[in-house]
Amino acid sequence: MRFHIDPHEPVRHGLKRLVRKECKAALRALRRDRPLTARAVHSLRKSLKRIRAVSIVAEQDNEKALRRLRRRLVRAAGVLSPIRDVDVARETLRLIGTEFPDLLTERTTRTLDLRLRHQRRVLVRAAYEDELLDRIEAPIRELCTALLKWKARQGGVRGLTPGLEYSHQRARQAMADAETRGQAADYHLWRKRISTLRYQLILLAPPRSQAEADARTLDTAVTLLGNDHNLVVLTDALKKLEEVSPGLVDIAHVVRVFSRRSKALRNEARQIAERICSEESHAYIRRLTQELKRARAT
Repeated sequence: MRFHIDPHEPVRHGLKRLVRKECKAALRALRRDRPLTARAVHSLRKSLKRIRAVSIVAEQDNEKALRRLRRRLVRAAGVLSPIRDVDVARETLRLIGTEFPDLLTERTTRTLDLRLRHQRRVLVRAAYEDELLDRIEAPIRELCTALLKWKARQGGVRGLTPGLEYSHQRARQAMADAETRGQAADYHLWRKRISTLRYQLILLAPPRSQAEADARTLDTAVTLLGNDHNLVVLTDALKKLEEVSPGLVDIAHVVRVFSRRSKALRNEARQIAERICSEESHAYIRRLTQELKRARAT
């Protein structure tokens, strides 16, 4: 069953069911024979993001303890980010060969891929030796246990309204900051914010509703901004390669090419998501909750 509460399912029951499901998926991923393969890391991070999306909704109902537990989980799971960045760099390197076949020489591509593979082995070995995965399990259990005990002060969809409005405000502010400053880190943060809002819309949206359409729209924007971030990660890897092997990469040319591509991706994401993120948060969530209540009344 996907990450979704049926319109005729009690909200609290549905949240508990999904928290249990994602908690089990995350713990199962940690206990695999090979928990740090590229696919396993990606799957684990997705479950953790869904758990955090539920927590952010619940936290706004005066639940400071949930916020502390979520932040603890974020810190613990941060050990996965460098491994994921290496995987992203390798995936993007392969795609670049198709989209920009003359940008990197075969020697450059092969050398960088070997360097990234070695870097990944070092990171994975360190994760096992330092028992970093064991440190993630306890925060997962603690946050999920707290979420299962959480009870909103108001029942039904109304109890989730403050959290939804908070997530929309964060996405709205992040878009404004990205447009004002235009830095890669700002667009990356905007991607995180709309990704959380997307998960929350998917969680609640009735079939064929505007909320479901908005979730799809945000999913497209997340993908575009993800492709932008992938170029940033690959650029960093190429710069490090140039430092140890001068002359192997025309880094200035690479930066120019990737900058043009990033600008196009960011513009497209902004055009797609602007309608959702530019609307005043209270008005957007009020319209959303009215749609959810109508779906539950039928």
